[in-house]
Amino acid sequence: MVKLVTLMLTLSALALNFQQQLSSSITIEWTVENESIYLCFKCKITKGYCAIGFKRRMLDTDMIIIKNTGHYVLYDDHYSTSHYTPLKDTEQGGNNDLEFIDGGIDINGYIDITVKRNLNTGDKYDEIIPVDKSIEICWASKDDTESLTLHEDCGSGSIVFATASIFLDFKKFGVPSETVEHINLMCTFWSIVTVIGAISARYFKWTSWWSYVHFLSFTLVIIVTVISSSKQYKYDKVFLETMEDMQLISKTIGNNNIMIFI
Repeated sequence: MVKLVTLMLTLSALALNFQQQLSSSITIEWTVENESIYLCFKCKITKGYCAIGFKRRMLDTDMIIIKNTGHYVLYDDHYSTSHYTPLKDTEQGGNNDLEFIDGGIDINGYIDITVKRNLNTGDKYDEIIPVDKSIEICWASKDDTESLTLHEDCGSGSIVFATASIFLDFKKFGVPSETVEHINLMCTFWSIVTVIGAISARYFKWTSWWSYVHFLSFTLVIIVTVISSSKQYKYDKVFLETMEDMQLISKTIGNNNIMIFI
């Protein structure tokens, strides 16, 4: 009975100090206390999940996933090694270092739950959360689903889990520079260089140089595509079906141009 009263007093005295909206469906609140952080997830999810990862992307990333079954809320400590469904820490030899504090489903049927974890859990599957310093994060959510299927809403940015208002900072990231470079290269070579090669073969066969232009153009495109795609694949470690739409623009443009000139 003493433990129960102590817990109730702790909860009533606890007020999370800071709040940040990550997306239209995810808002987090937090308070840093001693060596721990209290995290509240307010997600407009009635039957699905919301998640936050403590890196820019899902690759080798410590994640907290909150799931609303429609009847109750589940919370789990995960570690993601790819862009596919992340496994729980406990399934990989780690620990579930999250402690339930309060909440569940609010009056609107949305997720509203507070959990606690140590800033440094000592678990190799958990990221050390810095205080009053910037850390890269990613987030995702999906409603109307019973499993951890591919998210509908996602993003990434940097945030400061501050202990005072002066340290507060949050920035959303756009398309990564590596992806922008890949898109620019593919658009340029597949929409311009391939067209030059195709035109030389179709309209200039009467010249002595058309075959050289045709061969060199497509050889150059193939070389650049292999090198750039290899860099992008290494950066993403993600297969075609899970790539962002922006990463498919160059391929679509290139294919359309080839169909026009063949």
